[in-house]
Amino acid sequence: MNELISSPNPPQAEQREQRDGSVRATNETDATDDSARSVQVPTIPEAVRLSLTEGITDKTLFKFARAIRAFEMTTGMRIKQSEVSNVFAEWWRTAQAEKLLPADASHDEYALLFEDTFARAKVPLGANALYAAIKRAEKASLPEAAKQFTDPKMQKLVGTCYQLQKLTGRVPFFLSVRDCAKIYGTKRLATASAILNGFVSRQILRIAKKGLPGGKLATRFWYGEAKGETPALVTSENVPKRAEEASPMPKKTGELSPTELILRQKELERVEKAMSKIADGYDSHQSWSKEDRKEYNRLKKRRAELIKILGMSA
Repeated sequence: MNELISSPNPPQAEQREQRDGSVRATNETDATDDSARSVQVPTIPEAVRLSLTEGITDKTLFKFARAIRAFEMTTGMRIKQSEVSNVFAEWWRTAQAEKLLPADASHDEYALLFEDTFARAKVPLGANALYAAIKRAEKASLPEAAKQFTDPKMQKLVGTCYQLQKLTGRVPFFLSVRDCAKIYGTKRLATASAILNGFVSRQILRIAKKGLPGGKLATRFWYGEAKGETPALVTSENVPKRAEEASPMPKKTGELSPTELILRQKELERVEKAMSKIADGYDSHQSWSKEDRKEYNRLKKRRAELIKILGMSA
């Protein structure tokens, strides 16, 4: 078998330029911090807020894309590419309202850039897949495929691949020859390449897409698909293997589409804002008017309905 990658890929791949040399996106599974868990993002507005904490920078759209991936992991919902424009509209309205956008900002340009960035972003905000996978592999029990080896270093490498698949979920993961060598503990890249080829031959791994020459992009792998040992998806706690099995909504409401989910979340925000406005209009010693009490109770009831529909904790 030929070497999987002709030239090693750096551990943290550079993000590709997307906007006038500033807006960047990436195909890599490596993220920008060392948290072993993705950030909890229960709503789209929260994803917007997280992306804009530092204003508009060359990484804002990518950060927003990763925040949306974290939203998917948190809720078990899946944002379809055809519905990304609705998600972006929420980000644009907030950025405009907070006057963060440049004066010459083009909605169409930003929208297209985000759609492209979102398609490329695979790792949720707060998760460095390789780092997290190594740490998990060190603590977790060995996957079945690792038990055919007696070398602890080889077992660790198989375990890391297993955990990488759990972290990336329903998409293949990247693993460069250089990173493989570091995990295994060798400086010989040829040895690391041969090990990866051996994993493929033994059907521990399956190549999803070959890497690019010159170390520009690492090879993508599936773990265990040929042997039926694909690990379950992982969120901050646990997400079932299929997103459609992870709907947080009660069965009687049916499964909401991402667009419907966004609309219900926005309605919940409006309801809670209206409740706060009524409550803030009275001091603790004042009696509420009959009309305000009636309206507050109506809003409170609707809030409970929305929380139930969204599968949130009261």
